[in-house]
Amino acid sequence: MSRTLKILSAIAVLLVAVVVAGVAVLKSIDFNEYRGLIAEQVKGATGRDLTISGELDLDISLNPAVVVEGVTFANAAWGSRPEMAKLKRLEAEVELLPLISGDVRVTRLVLVGLDLLAETDAKGTGNWVMATADPKEQAKAEPGEKGKAGPLPVVRKVHIEDVTLTYKDGQSGETMVVGIDNLDASADGLDSPLKLDLKGTYNAAPFSLAGQVGSISQMLEGGSRFPVNLEAKAMAATVSVEGDIAEPREAKGLNLVIGVKGEDLTATVAAVQEQVPAIKDIAVPPVGPYAVGARVKGSPESMSVSDIKVSIGRAEQVLLAVTGAIADPLNARGLKLSVSVEGKDIHAFSDLAGGPLPKLPPFKVAADVADIEKGYVIDGLKATVGKSDLAGRMVLSLADAPPGIEAQLTSNLLDLGEILPEGAGDKKVEKPAPPKVEEKGEKRVFSDDPLPLDGLKAANADVSIKAVRIVLPNGLPLENTDIKVVLNKGRLSVQPLATQVAGGRIDGTVSLDGSGGKALLNTKIAGKGVDLGGLLKSMKIDDSTEGGKTDLDISLVGGGASVRQLMAGLNGKIQVTVGEGKIKNTALDWVGGDVFTQAFDKINPLAEKEEYTYLQCAVVRFLIKDGMANADKGVAIETKKMNIVGSGAVNLKTEGLDFAVQPQAKEGAGVNLTGSVASMMRVSGTLAEPGVGLDALGAAKAVGKVGTALATGGLSLLADGLLGGDQADEAPCLTALGKAPKKKTSAA
Repeated sequence: MSRTLKILSAIAVLLVAVVVAGVAVLKSIDFNEYRGLIAEQVKGATGRDLTISGELDLDISLNPAVVVEGVTFANAAWGSRPEMAKLKRLEAEVELLPLISGDVRVTRLVLVGLDLLAETDAKGTGNWVMATADPKEQAKAEPGEKGKAGPLPVVRKVHIEDVTLTYKDGQSGETMVVGIDNLDASADGLDSPLKLDLKGTYNAAPFSLAGQVGSISQMLEGGSRFPVNLEAKAMAATVSVEGDIAEPREAKGLNLVIGVKGEDLTATVAAVQEQVPAIKDIAVPPVGPYAVGARVKGSPESMSVSDIKVSIGRAEQVLLAVTGAIADPLNARGLKLSVSVEGKDIHAFSDLAGGPLPKLPPFKVAADVADIEKGYVIDGLKATVGKSDLAGRMVLSLADAPPGIEAQLTSNLLDLGEILPEGAGDKKVEKPAPPKVEEKGEKRVFSDDPLPLDGLKAANADVSIKAVRIVLPNGLPLENTDIKVVLNKGRLSVQPLATQVAGGRIDGTVSLDGSGGKALLNTKIAGKGVDLGGLLKSMKIDDSTEGGKTDLDISLVGGGASVRQLMAGLNGKIQVTVGEGKIKNTALDWVGGDVFTQAFDKINPLAEKEEYTYLQCAVVRFLIKDGMANADKGVAIETKKMNIVGSGAVNLKTEGLDFAVQPQAKEGAGVNLTGSVASMMRVSGTLAEPGVGLDALGAAKAVGKVGTALATGGLSLLADGLLGGDQADEAPCLTALGKAPKKKTSAA
C-alpha cells in the first residue's frame, strides 16, 4: 500500500469516527431542554408566547428528522381566543449530505392537527400584525446579512391532515372556515412539476382538488409558461382548468380552458347560496344538467373569452345552448354569440313565473347576438312553436332613456290558439264576465281604473310584422297581415293595420297619446267585403249563416285618464253594413247575449214558422258626440217579407240605454203584424243590465220628433217620436246610412 493511500485511509477512518462520535453526541442530547430557548427567541421576534408542550426530538440518520408536538402560539391580546395557532404534530425529514453544501432538501414534511385562526378587530387590524424584533438586535446584524436570501429548500413530499383555517371579520361579523382533511403534494425538485391531491371543506361544504401544475422554479423565476391541469369538485359541480400562464405570480398571459359542469343546476345554485347569502333570493328552476366551457386569455384587467360552449337543461324539457366569443367580457363588449332555446315542457318554470305556465307544443328559438354602439342586435332570429314560425331582426338601443327597440319580423303562420295559454283558444263564445260593481252599488261596464300610461313611457319601439297567416285564439284566420307599431315617449301609433279576413279586407290606424296626464285616442277602421257567414264559420261559432258581405266604417276620437273617461268624451262614428244572405232563425243563439235573443224573438213573427230569414241588407250606424251615441233610424234590417227599423241612443257617460225597434211588413208579403208584435220593442236600462220589453202605447207617431229627442239627449221621448206607421220606409238601410230613401204611404 502506498504512503498516499495509507494517509487517505486514515483520514477516512478519522472522518467516520468523527461522524459516529457526532451522532452519538447528538443522540445523547435531550432537545426538549431547548424548548424554553426556542420560545424565548420567538417571543423576542414576535412579542407573543410560543409553547411546546409535547416532544421536541431529532432522529439522526442519513435523512435526519425533526419532530415537534403540542405547539401553541398566542393570539393578539384582543383576540377571540387565547391561541392564534395550535399544532398537534410537525415532522420534517431532510437529506443530510446536501446540508454540507448549504442545500436544504426536505424529503418529507408532515403537518397534523393545525388549527389556525386569522381575525380582525373592529378597526380592521389583523391578529397577524405582530411586534417587531428589538431594534438594537437588528442593528447588530453584519452588513450584507440584511435582506440576504438563502437557497430555497427543496420539499419533495408534503402531507397535511386535520387542518382548520378560520377567518373572522371583526367589522362585518362574518366567519369563513376552511378545513383540510387531507393534502398530498409532491415534486422531485424545484424544476419538477408539482402534483396535488386535496380534500377538504369550505364552511362545512366538502370540496376536492387534484391535478398538476408547473414547478416552483417556473413560478418564481418565470421565463417559461407555467402549465396548469387541475380539477376541483364542490357544490354539486366539477370545475376544470387546463392550459398555461406566462406570468403566474401576476396572473398575466392567461391561456386557460375553463369548464364547469354538474348534474343539477338548481342544486349547485342552492349550494352557492348557502355560502353567499347575498344571492339567496335568486330563483333557478329545476332545469337539470349543465356544462359551461370557454378559453380565457389575457389578464384579470384585460381578458378575452373564446370557444364558449354552454349547455343548460334537457331537450325533452328546456335546453339552452350558447356558443361564440366575447372580446371584452369585463365590459360586456365584443359579443358574438349564437343562442338557442328549445324544449317541449316549460312547467319547470312555473314557480319562477309565479303561477302555472301553459302547455306548449315543441318549440325552438335561435338567434345571433352581437353588441353595437350603446346597444345590442339580435340577428337571424328563427323561432318555431308547433306549426307556428317567426323570423327577423331586432335591435336594442341603450343610448338614451328610455331604451329603444326596433324589430322587423315575418311569419308564414302564427297559430295563437296553439301558442297562448289553455283556454285562450276556446272556440265557443262565452258570455261576458259580470260587470264590475262599484262602491255605490251600480254596475258599470267601463272601468274607472287609471290607464297604465306610465307603461307607454317605459321604452320606445318601432316594431313591424308581416304574416302570411295568423289564426286567432277563437279560430279566425287572418291573411296577409301587415302591422307596424311605433311607441315614442308615450305616444303609441299602429299604422298600418291591414289584414284580409273572410274574403274581405280590413285597414286601419290607431294612435294613443299617453305622454300627458290622460290618453288621447284616435282610431279609424275600414272593412270591405267581409263575408259574415264565412267569418262565423271560421270562428267555429255557427254555420247557419250564409253570405252577408259586411263593410265597416269606424272613426273614434276621445281622451281621458280611464276607459270610462274616454267613453264619456268620445266622438266619431260606428257604421256596419251587411249585404245579402240568409240566417237560420235559431242562429242568433250563438251571440250569447240575452238582449239580442229576446229582441229577435219579440219582433220576428216568422221565427217559429220558417227555417230561414232571408236578409237583403242590415245597417247599424251610430253617430257619437261628447259621449252620446245616437242612432236616428240608424238600425235597419231588410228581409224579403219585412223590415226592422230602430232608433235610440246610448249614453256612454252613464251607460244608459234607450232604444226602440219596430217591425214593418212589406206589402204583399203576407205577413200579419197585428197584435203585440206590431208594438214597438224597447231596450232600456244600462249596458251592464239591459232590459227588453214591448211598448204598445209608444207605437210610432211622429218620425220628425226623433231627431230632436236624440239631439237633446231626451231618451224618454223615443216612445213618442219613433217610426210612423203611416210613413213606412221602403229602403230603411239607405235611411240608416243617411241617404234619401223612397217612401210611400202605407194602407190604412
